[in-house]
Formats: sequence, C-alpha cells, structure tokens
Amino acid sequence: MPLPRAVFLHTGWRSSGTWIWEQFRALPEVVAFYEPLHEQFALVRRSELVKPPAHAARIHGHPESMRPYFEEFEPLFSRTTGRLRYYKIAFAVDEYFAVPERRHRGLARYLQSLLDFATSIGKAPVLKFARSMGRVGWLRQNFSHAVHVAVLRDPWTQWASSWKMYADEENDYFVVMPRMVLASNLADPRVRAAVERMGLALGSPAGRTFGARHKACEAVARGASPEALYRVFLALWTLCAYEAIACAHTCVDIDKLAASSDYRARVQATLAALTGLTPDLTDARTSRHALGPPGTDAGAIDADRCRADALALAQWLLDHPTGGAARAPLAAREDAFEVVRAKLFDRALTPSDGNRLE
Repeated sequence: MPLPRAVFLHTGWRSSGTWIWEQFRALPEVVAFYEPLHEQFALVRRSELVKPPAHAARIHGHPESMRPYFEEFEPLFSRTTGRLRYYKIAFAVDEYFAVPERRHRGLARYLQSLLDFATSIGKAPVLKFARSMGRVGWLRQNFSHAVHVAVLRDPWTQWASSWKMYADEENDYFVVMPRMVLASNLADPRVRAAVERMGLALGSPAGRTFGARHKACEAVARGASPEALYRVFLALWTLCAYEAIACAHTCVDIDKLAASSDYRARVQATLAALTGLTPDLTDARTSRHALGPPGTDAGAIDADRCRADALALAQWLLDHPTGGAARAPLAAREDAFEVVRAKLFDRALTPSDGNRLE
C-alpha cells in the first residue's frame, strides 16, 4: 500500500497550529516534524532542543504534551557537530517572502532530507511551520507532490494571544517576530506596500546576525504602543493570509473548526481525500478576547481603522499580483481577498469553553 502524501501545515504564531499538528502526530503512520525552520536549530545543540515537554509548553504557552516537540528531529542531528544537518539560520526569516522563481537549493535540500527520512522508515511526513506562510507559493512550486494546508485564525484573537504571553509572562517573542520578519524583508514590494498602507516604522536591521536583528527589533517593540504592535502584526497577517490562501491546496479556518461540527466534518473529509490521513479534529476549541488584549484599555487600539488599512493592503495585493499568488488563477486570488476581508471583519463567532488552543 502506498504511503499517504506528505503534508505541509502552514500556520502563524498563536494560530492553534500546534494543536492541529498534534492531531496528525497522533497517527501511527505519520512522522510529524515541528517547526522545521525554527532558528533554535542553529542557536542551540541537540541536547537543549529535546527538552521535557513541560519546559517547551511553558515557553510557548501550550498545553503540556507527552513528548518533546522536536523529538522527531533527533536522528537527523550530526553526531560530530551536534547540529541539525543541512539547516541554516537564514531559513528562519530571510527570504520569508520567497517567490517561486528563486532556487534556494539549500532550503530545498534541507526540507527534502526530512521527507526522505520519513520515507526511509515507512511513514508519511507532516511538517508544521510557523515561518512559511509568506512563501507558500515557493514551497508548493518546489514540493508539488506534498499537500499544502493553510491554517487561519481571526487576527484579533491571534494577536491578543501573543499579547497575553507578553503581558502575563513577559514573553515578548510573539510580538517581536512579526516586526523582525517584515524588517528583514524590506526589499520585497509587498512588504514596502504594507509599510506604506499600515503606517509602519520598522527600521532596517537587515545584514546583521540573527541575534543582533532580534535584539534591535525587541528594543523597538518594547517601546511601541499597543496599536503600533498590532499594526505590525496585522500587516504580516494580511500578507501571509493572502499568499497562503491563494497558493495552498486547502485552508482550515480554526475559528469555524471550533464553532461548527459540520465544518469539522467537512475539513476531516477534505484532508482525508487530499492526504489519505484522518486526524481527529473533534475536540477543537479556541478562545476569544471580546474587548481588548489583556493589559490594555479597549480604547487603546483603533481596531476599525487598523482593519480598514489592512483591507486596503489586501486590495493592493489583489491589484498587484506578486509572489506565489501571481501564479494562482484570478479566481484563487479573489477568493483569498474575500477570505481575508471576512476574517478581518467577522464578529459573528462567539466565545467557546473547553480546551484553549493558544
């Protein structure tokens, strides 16, 4: 019997992507790789990455898992250097908006090594990314045999989850990284359009080491207002959502997944038809913040104005095809625009109790 197809899960930070990945990971026929582009693969050695699950859950604000997140990578580390074979730190945020025409042989070789390892042990590879949504077109071009699944969450709730980590735990990673991604890719016309339409002041930390760039972005973020932070996040969310929806085989709306049993059944049927895999999605829940992120006044952010500016950015993307979306049919680009508009302005979803997919 042939193996199920490889699956690339394209998610954002705090979008419930880890929960969906864990449902795939529970399948015995799957080897599930967590965050293959994570910069930690270059910054720390194997012994530091394969931490007990409670440690990783505390850092990322996830429910405690029974297994370390990076466990599947362990056989792929070099015994001599202690580093992950073929990985380079530039994979994390540089060329985040890579276009299909670019070669990027190093990145292609690295990701192919993960797929080859899974095949060698007779399992289907599932790769869950939080650093891929701006380059879904490149990934689909270079890994056309895989099924590409975009995971989308209401941007206000997604950012509020990031802010909660910052306000409650002083973990600023999720409010700093959107700024770092955009500031590291200012040469891309889509990023320049985002800067103009969203009124962003990013600076230009490109050319420094990853650590220096992150430190510079962290210093700016810590001095920024809640609205300035939200605008940076929303700019990245809009760029990524549009590209991912236009280029992926299918899109999973995490808010609908939590709210509708009919929608869950349709998603499971679609995933089974595309991949040959049947992850159990029946326990999906997500939390929502009705007024404002923890630690801010509801009036501190002009959310309507931010959303209007983000919609103008989405319109620019539709009117100026570029990146992977430029290769998508017009109908797919128009659908991406409509989904982005719906997620920006959708207030119909109601809070749900149960597991929190933070």
